[in-house]
Amino acid sequence: MFPHTKYYKNKFKFLGPMLTGLIPRSSFTAKMHRLFRDGKATESDFNAAIVSDSQKIISTQEKFAFVTGGQADWLDIIRPIAKYFGGFRGTHNKAFKYKTNDDSSRIGMENSPNDDKVGPVTRWFRTNTFYRKPLVCGKIECQGHELAELMPKIGENSVIFLPAPYSLAKLVENRYYSDPGTLAKDYAKAIAKSTPLLRKKGYSCILFLEPFVGYELSGNSFKYPEWFSESVSLAKVNNIKLGINFPKAEAVEAVPIAEDSNVDFIGIDLLYSSGFRVRTSKDLLLGIVEGDRFGVESVDSIKHLINNFLENTKFSGKYYIGPNDRLYDVPFELALRKIETLSIAGSS
Repeated sequence: MFPHTKYYKNKFKFLGPMLTGLIPRSSFTAKMHRLFRDGKATESDFNAAIVSDSQKIISTQEKFAFVTGGQADWLDIIRPIAKYFGGFRGTHNKAFKYKTNDDSSRIGMENSPNDDKVGPVTRWFRTNTFYRKPLVCGKIECQGHELAELMPKIGENSVIFLPAPYSLAKLVENRYYSDPGTLAKDYAKAIAKSTPLLRKKGYSCILFLEPFVGYELSGNSFKYPEWFSESVSLAKVNNIKLGINFPKAEAVEAVPIAEDSNVDFIGIDLLYSSGFRVRTSKDLLLGIVEGDRFGVESVDSIKHLINNFLENTKFSGKYYIGPNDRLYDVPFELALRKIETLSIAGSS
């Protein structure tokens, strides 16, 4: 299915730990959100709680390759995109003013009158969490400033997590495009248009999250679309580092899917995978901390898994380590402990 690629094996070079998706809110921040929603707390109270969570998350990422504040204010990985990018329900009707992270106001495109009515509540795969399914009713596009202004400035090596084009096309309700490939490519072009201002704000890495591939592979229903590599590659501009992560997917099956794209590194799930004989010319992100497990992995178990993998694979030799999936499905304090373990494993 995929063209032959030459593989090579260099001296291994560890690039550092990194995270692979949204971090949960603390119990206090969740409480403040409920109070704000019910009119018993102010927006400033809620924003202050989000900032406090982000600072705690950032402080645990010592010597990480790329740093994140957790994107806990996103609620789910798609909602801000559906709210501020054109093409989603209501966004083609009129402009409106919104508040950014630097307390300034910008003009965006109107969504629905109530953000919670972006789409129906839909289960996030086989988890006990949910997302609002957006409705695509026009061409997906943006002005280029939306993502940068929604993200806080936290450093020169920051990472933003975004749904991968294939997963986005699968997770939305499409009532506009005649084929999902065009939808995915328009979305990738919008991400590319956003990268100059993201770079200016310190975001040097985009990590595409690709959960739908693992979901379909597990059910033997994944069929490689001819537009997959192009839709990912279109987002690679402005010298930004681009990665794609495949949670809950067999490593040997997931890697070839992104091999011919312009991604710099591929994230693979070592905890889910039954075999490690991966062959690729790309850098790798090794998923070695379980995102939804209520327990903290030991540093020794992490090192053992890494060594086992390195003995059985051929790749560029450069690798990151991280969770196999987002840490959103575990309590906030437990997520912090998992991040701290990655930091210790990466520095020892």
